[in-house]
Amino acid sequence: VQGLSNDGGTDGCAGPTTMAFSGTCQRDQNDRPVLGYVHFCTDKIEPTTDADLFWEDQALATHEMTHVLGFSTTSFSLFRRPDNTPYL
Repeated sequence: VQGLSNDGGTDGCAGPTTMAFSGTCQRDQNDRPVLGYVHFCTDKIEPTTDADLFWEDQALATHEMTHVLGFSTTSFSLFRRPDNTPYL
C-alpha cells in the first residue's frame, strides 16, 4: 500500500548481519496489527537449491512474519487479556 510503509527503505540492511527487517505499519482500535511490511536484503540472500539453506530462508521469512503479526519487544505492551485490559 503506497504511502503507509514505514520500513525506512533499504537503510535497515546496513548492518553487516541483517538479512531482513519487518514490522507493523498500522493497528486497529484494539492495537492489533492490520498492516505490516517485510523487507529482504536481497544482496545478502543467495538463491539456492541446497535444502538446508532453503530451510534457513524459510525460517527467516517465518521469523519476519511473526514481527508483522505483532510479536516484537515494542508490541508486547499492547497485548490484551480477553476483558481488553493490558497484560503488562
